[in-house]
Amino acid sequence: MDYAMSEDESSRQIAASELHSGEQLVWAGRPIPMRLAVKSLPRVFVGLVWSAFIYFFFTQVSSMSRRSSFGRMAGGNVLGIFYILLGLFALLGVAMILSPLWEYIKASRKVYALSDRRAILIDRWPTASVCSYALKDMRQVERRGDDQQGDIIFARETRVYHYRGGRTSTGVIPIGFLAIRNPRDVEVLLTEQIGATQVNKGHR
Repeated sequence: MDYAMSEDESSRQIAASELHSGEQLVWAGRPIPMRLAVKSLPRVFVGLVWSAFIYFFFTQVSSMSRRSSFGRMAGGNVLGIFYILLGLFALLGVAMILSPLWEYIKASRKVYALSDRRAILIDRWPTASVCSYALKDMRQVERRGDDQQGDIIFARETRVYHYRGGRTSTGVIPIGFLAIRNPRDVEVLLTEQIGATQVNKGHR
C-alpha cells in the first residue's frame, strides 16, 4: 500500500487544506468510529444507574405530592421548579447513555494527518478545531493494539481536575492517532519522519 496516498480521498483533501507552504503530506486517515464508541460504553452503565435513581426519586416525590399536603405546602411554583431540576438531571443521564453515539459521530468526522513537519488532529464536529504536534518535539512513540487496528501515541497531556473542598486530582490523557487501521505501518512512517526531522535539525 502506498502510504503517501490517503485511506480515502476526502480525508486527504481535508488534510491537504491544513498544510503550510512547502509542507508535504505523508499520510492521512480516519479513526474507526466503532472502536472509539466502544470505549465510552462504561458511561452507558453509569447513565442507566443515574437515570434509574432519578426516575425513582421522581416517582416518590410525585406520590408524596398526591397522597399528602406536600404539594399544597410546597406550592405549585416551587414544585414546578423542583421538577425542572429533576428533568435537567435526567437529561444528564440520557447524555451518558447516548455517549457512544456521540463518540461515533464525532469520530466519523475526525481526520488524522502526518506531514514532513508535524502530526495533525482535525476535528470537524461538534466544533471545528485543528491541533498540531511538531515532529521535532517528539521524544517517544507508542503503539497499542495489533497490526490491523490500534493507536499511535506521540504525546501526553496532564489535566488537573478541581473538586469542591479544594481537592484536586490529575490525569494523563494520551494524544495521537487513535483507533486507526494498520497502526504498525503508520508508526514506521511517523518514526521515519521524526528521524528525518532530527537529521535536518542537526545539519542546521
